[in-house]
Amino acid sequence: MKIIIVGDGKVGFTLAEHLSQEEHDITVIDTNDAALRHASEALDVMCVKGNGASISALRESGVDGSWGRARRSVDRCHQHR
Repeated sequence: MKIIIVGDGKVGFTLAEHLSQEEHDITVIDTNDAALRHASEALDVMCVKGNGASISALRESGVDGSWGRARRSVDRCHQHR
């Protein structure tokens, strides 16, 4: 599954670490060069420097291909409430 994580702090890095070990295709977006460099060196993830709220950063990360899956998952969650 393609997963995009916005923010490479403690929570984002840990999430990326666990999901990448499960063979998911992970992209991490952050503005911090040092955090992205650490993630790139320590994990099997793609890193994109940018603001996660920016359309250009999201497009560079491949959000066009993964948004449909995320949207369907959210829709399913709302149906079960």
